[in-house]
Amino acid sequence: MTDEILQSLTLERFMKHAEWRGRCLVWTGSANNTNPQIRVGGKAQPPTNVRRVIYQLVHGPIPAGFLVGLKGTCTNELCIHPDCLVARSKSKAQKNKPVSLRRKMRIAVTQRAKSRLTMELVREIRMSHEPGNALDAKHGLPLGYSAKIRRNERWIDFTNQQLGGER
Repeated sequence: MTDEILQSLTLERFMKHAEWRGRCLVWTGSANNTNPQIRVGGKAQPPTNVRRVIYQLVHGPIPAGFLVGLKGTCTNELCIHPDCLVARSKSKAQKNKPVSLRRKMRIAVTQRAKSRLTMELVREIRMSHEPGNALDAKHGLPLGYSAKIRRNERWIDFTNQQLGGER
């Protein structure tokens, strides 16, 4: 967004499309999922992220490559209150996002291809009645790893029908 367009915008313009709900200023205008948007400069222009504009108006320039989102304390998905906004890197913004089951499966397949363990060895660990620390020593695993396999925290079986039956 150019500086002259940014200068033409004011917080009052955004207040026309927002209402107070408790301590949050909630966007009532157009939104793409949970991203409030507004067209600046006519219908020919692409939509602009309202949070980015408000952040720039109140807090100043956004560092290159940073995203503007809500602080963890704000639970309203369409909030545009300047006190609820934060600029952070992409990696920090993605840190607490939920991961889809399909993505988890792809990650697991990639990690398993690099692993010393095989599915047969994992099945053997799950079926064994030996203590976990003995299995860890026997297979050269970090202490407690076989217990995590048994609790389905590692080497999760994605063939479970309740999880979609995909592999």
